[in-house]
Amino acid sequence: MVLWVLFFVPLIIIIGLNLWVDPYFIFRKSPFEPRLMSIDHHQRFAKSLQVITRQPHTILLGSSRVYRGFDVGNDFYNMGISSLTLTEAASYIDHILLFTSVHTIVLGLDFWMCDKITPTLAGWDKNTGTLSYGIQSFLNALFNTEKMFEAFKTHFIDKKKILGNEGWTYEGFFRTGTRSKNETQQMLRSYEKGFLKTKINLKMLDILEEIIQRCQTKGVKLYIYISPLHPEIKAIYKQSHNASYFDPWREKIYQICSNSNIQFYDFSDFLRDSPPLSNGSNEFWLDHSHFSPKVGTIILQTLGVIG
Repeated sequence: MVLWVLFFVPLIIIIGLNLWVDPYFIFRKSPFEPRLMSIDHHQRFAKSLQVITRQPHTILLGSSRVYRGFDVGNDFYNMGISSLTLTEAASYIDHILLFTSVHTIVLGLDFWMCDKITPTLAGWDKNTGTLSYGIQSFLNALFNTEKMFEAFKTHFIDKKKILGNEGWTYEGFFRTGTRSKNETQQMLRSYEKGFLKTKINLKMLDILEEIIQRCQTKGVKLYIYISPLHPEIKAIYKQSHNASYFDPWREKIYQICSNSNIQFYDFSDFLRDSPPLSNGSNEFWLDHSHFSPKVGTIILQTLGVIG
């Protein structure tokens, strides 16, 4: 009897604290702390569970350009994930189709998603999209004491380090603070350094055809778009070793969507006349890589997802 008590009491305490703190913002309606570092550092894990508990009508899937650029409300879930690749996107589509009753998916595409050097990133699980992954992930979320203490640390110790009101919303959107000129320039150089390590392979767009087929088989409406590009980001693409692939990449996506009767829009030149971010963030750009929620709303309106 004593052994049972010694085993179950700590277990109940751990589960109770994890449900209360909810470091991955899975169960609560409002977060224990808006800037949960456990989500920042484990987006692939956290968002795969959030989308199940949210059960949204419409899901926005893509990179950090999605989670920073689309401030949506009821019936939407923003499943933007930092540096999401096309290989990962396909597995999350499987995950969404298995665990939710979604009606519409909006998929944002970025050039580097077809990087054959890094088809997946740390934090992605090869079993994503399977029943076993979903069950195991919920168990990990309930019994993980490390992330529970990380949430406490964020709330009581790291709070002063957090910029303004930055943080995650229930719908998966990330409120991003204003960037200074120096910050945007540093981010631009960092982006360029990272992109120069990529090697684009258009063959990877075969994955996009698989995604389309899976959604159509399940009767899920799929919208696809290419993200807006700041002129300085596009210049990086055009001056890189991947330059010759950019226009064929756009054309192949158009052909794939056209052949499958998928609504597609190429926003890559949408803000081609954008001025330099001489004073940091502006109404259209948070930084050179991330468009503002104002632009995100225009994208959804253009696609016909919202009125």
